[in-house]
Amino acid sequence: MKIPKHWQYISFTEILDIIGGSQPAKEEFIANFQEGYIRLLQIRDFGDKPVPTFVRLTNKLRFCDKDDILIARYGVSIGRILTGMSGTYNVAIVKVIIPKPLNKKFIFYFLKSNDFQQYITANERAAINGFNKEDLNNFQIPIAPLIEQTEIVSILDEIFEKFETAKKSLAKIPRLLARYRQSVLEKAISGELTEDWREENNVEFEWENKKLGAITSLITSGSRDWAKFYSNKGALFIRIGNLQKNSIKIDLSPNNLKFVNPDSEEGKRTLLKQNDILISITGDLGIIGLVQQDIGEAYINQHIALVRVKPNDFNTTYIAYYLLTDYVKIQINSLKSGNVKAGLTLKDVFNISINLPSLPEQTEIVNRVEKLLKKADEAEAKYNQAMQMIDKLQASVLAKAFSGELSEPQPNDESVAVLLEKIKTEKARLEQERKELQKAQTTIKKTMAQQEKVVKSVLDFLRESPTKSMTVEEAWQVSEYRKNKEVELFLDVLVLLEKEGKIKREFADEATKIVTKITLIENAN
Repeated sequence: MKIPKHWQYISFTEILDIIGGSQPAKEEFIANFQEGYIRLLQIRDFGDKPVPTFVRLTNKLRFCDKDDILIARYGVSIGRILTGMSGTYNVAIVKVIIPKPLNKKFIFYFLKSNDFQQYITANERAAINGFNKEDLNNFQIPIAPLIEQTEIVSILDEIFEKFETAKKSLAKIPRLLARYRQSVLEKAISGELTEDWREENNVEFEWENKKLGAITSLITSGSRDWAKFYSNKGALFIRIGNLQKNSIKIDLSPNNLKFVNPDSEEGKRTLLKQNDILISITGDLGIIGLVQQDIGEAYINQHIALVRVKPNDFNTTYIAYYLLTDYVKIQINSLKSGNVKAGLTLKDVFNISINLPSLPEQTEIVNRVEKLLKKADEAEAKYNQAMQMIDKLQASVLAKAFSGELSEPQPNDESVAVLLEKIKTEKARLEQERKELQKAQTTIKKTMAQQEKVVKSVLDFLRESPTKSMTVEEAWQVSEYRKNKEVELFLDVLVLLEKEGKIKREFADEATKIVTKITLIENAN
C-alpha cells in the first residue's frame, strides 16, 4: 500500500508487542462473581451471546482494561479485534502493548484493516496453532505523524458510528424473518395454511398424532472417533456446523466442508441417503437438516441423529419442516429436562410427537410453505448483500485512511522519525518494567517455597523431639536458610509460627529479644 512521503513504514515488533493470555483449569471456573475472583474473557464474550465465567485471582493471570486492544489468536476467529471489556484473558487471545505517545485507536483501526487481516489469516500454521510474536516481525505498519493520527481517528470514529447505526437497523431483519418463518410453519402444522384446500377437495380435518419413531425405519446417531478418518478428500463429513437454524437446508458451501475415509463397518453404519433427516442432539439441540438430493458418500458424527422416514408413506420434507417448528423445540426442551447432561437420547428423538394429515395434504403443505419461505429467503439474501456492502465500505474507508487519503499534513506536527524514537524508548521502558516484575514474582515464589520447607522441617523436628522443644541453634541446623546464611528470613519464620499458634519462643533477655529456645504448642497442626 502506497503511503504519503511524510509517513513511514515500520515493523510491527519494533514499536508494538503482544502478550498471550493464560488458561486456568476448567474445574476452577464459576458462573457468578465471588470475592477474590475475576472475569475470564474468551472470544465468545465479545459477541452477541457472552457466557460470563470467573476464575480465582492469582498472579499467574494476564490482565486487560476496557480500552486495551486484544486479538483473537487462532481458529475461525483468528485476527478478530476485541476491546471494551476488562478482566483476565485466555490463551486464545493476545493483548497488544501500545507505547505512548502512539495513538491507541489509530492502531485499533489499522488492525481492523484488510492489510493486517489478510496477513494474519493467510498464515495456515497460525490459523491452527495461533500466531506469535515472530509471525509479526516482518509485518509493516504505516505510521503517520501524531497530530495526523488524531485527525484520522476522529474521521474514522465519525464514519464508523454511521456504519454501526446502519448495522443496528439491519440487525432487526433476521429476527423478523425468523418470526415470519415460524408463523408460516405454525399455520402449516395447525392446518390453517391448507384450510381452503380441504374445503375445495372435500377433505375432513382429521389429522393423526404419532411418535416420530412410529413413522421411521431407522433412528440412529453417528459414530465416535472420526478424527482418525479425517482426510483432505473423500466422503463428506456432516457436522452440526453444517446444519442451519431456521432452515432445513444443509450448508455444503466449500469453506464449510470436511472429509473422511472410514475403513470400518461402524463408521459406514451412518452412510447418508437422500431424504434422510438430521437432528442435532448435543450442544444446540434440535437443529434440523434434510438431505434433499444425492450428495454422494457422506457420514455424520455422534452429535447428530439420523432419522429415516418410511418411504412412500410420508412426505419427508413435511416431517423436516414439522421438526423445525417451535412446537417441537418445546417438546425437545421438556424431553431433555430429565437429563443431567444437556442432550437428546435416541429414545427422546423416537418420542417426538408429530401431527400428520393425509399424504396429499402433506404434499400441499410443503408446496405452500416453500413458496412462502422463498420470500423470506429472498429478503435474507438482500439483507446479506447489504451487510456485505457495509463490510466492503468499511474496508475501503480503512484503506483510504491508511494510505493518507483522508488526512492532510499538519504544519506543527513533529516528524515520524522523532515520534518513532519516542515510541521505541517507551517500548524499551515497558519491556524493562515487565522483566523486573517477572523477576520479582520469581523471587517471591522461590522465597515462599523456601519458607514452606523451613516451616515443615522445624515443625517435624519439634514433633519428633521427646521434649517437643529445641534450641535456636538446633532449629537453624535443620533450616533451608542455613545454606545461604539467611538469618533474618529464618527468624521471620519463627515469628510467623508463633503468630499462627504453632510454637512458643523463649528469650535469653527480654530487652534484646534474643531467641534461645522454641517449643511446640500442644495440638498444633
